[in-house]
Parts: sequence; structure tokens; C-alpha cells
Amino acid sequence: MDSPDRVTRIPEAGHITDAIGLAVRLLDFGTATFARRLGANLDVLRTMAFITMTESMPTVPGEEAVKSAILEQYARQLVELTANDDPCEGQP
Repeated sequence: MDSPDRVTRIPEAGHITDAIGLAVRLLDFGTATFARRLGANLDVLRTMAFITMTESMPTVPGEEAVKSAILEQYARQLVELTANDDPCEGQP
């Protein structure tokens, strides 16, 4: 027999979404903190993540030019962010 204290309600979708959102923000914070302590440039990493995300998103027919323009904008931003980087920095 089931216990009379057993919960039988279905959780609300909004609460589940909030909990997952909080977990994602916590993971983002931990990852950014770790990367920053290792000396990573978070602006470069963020731009690279946006490029990867944009490339993987499906394109609506007729909107290919918009996606290409967004990718070009991110590519220019990445070039600007890394223009003064030393390619040998951090290597033995």
C-alpha cells in the first residue's frame, strides 16, 4: 500500500525550468571562474561559443544571408579580440 504522505502531484513546468536555469547559470559561473584562473580570455571564449552556436542552428529558407552576416560579425570580433595575442604564449 502507498504511504498517505506520498506526493502524487506533477511538478509545474515553470519550476522545472527555473531549476534547470539555475543549474546552467551555476555551471557557467564555475566554468568561467576556472577558465579565468587559468588565464583564458573570456571574451574570446564567448565569441567562439557564439560562432559554434550560430553555425549549428538551422537556417530558415531565404535567411542564409542573415546567418552569414552574423557569422561574419563574430569572425571580425574574434579577429579584433586576438589581434595582439602572442601565438607562442603559454607554450613551453
